[in-house]
Amino acid sequence: MGPGVFLLIGLFLLLACLFFYRAQKIEALEQSGMRVAAIVTNVGQFPGVSYVTAQWQHPQTREMYTFHSVTVLNQFPLQRGGPVHVLVDPQNYKRYYIPLGAWTT
Repeated sequence: MGPGVFLLIGLFLLLACLFFYRAQKIEALEQSGMRVAAIVTNVGQFPGVSYVTAQWQHPQTREMYTFHSVTVLNQFPLQRGGPVHVLVDPQNYKRYYIPLGAWTT
C-alpha cells in the first residue's frame, strides 16, 4: 500500500472523530441545554449550502447573543425576522446548536 492509502485512511478517521465529537456535543445540549426562541437576522442560500444568523436577548440581563449555523445540501424556508429555536448551554452561551431540520417554525 502506498502513502496515499494511509493518507485517505487517516483523513477518514479524522473526519469520523470530528463527526462523533460534534454529535456528542449536540446530544449534551439536547439533554441539558436551554431552548430559546431567537429571531432570524440573516439567511443565505447558495447551491448546496445554507447559512442562518439569529439573535436572542437574555430576558434578565438584556444582553444580546448572536448564533450562526451552516447546513450542507439542505435548503430551509427561513425568513428574516422569523423565529428559530436554539439550544444553548446556560453556563456558556457560546455553546449552542440550531436544529434547523426539526424545530424551525
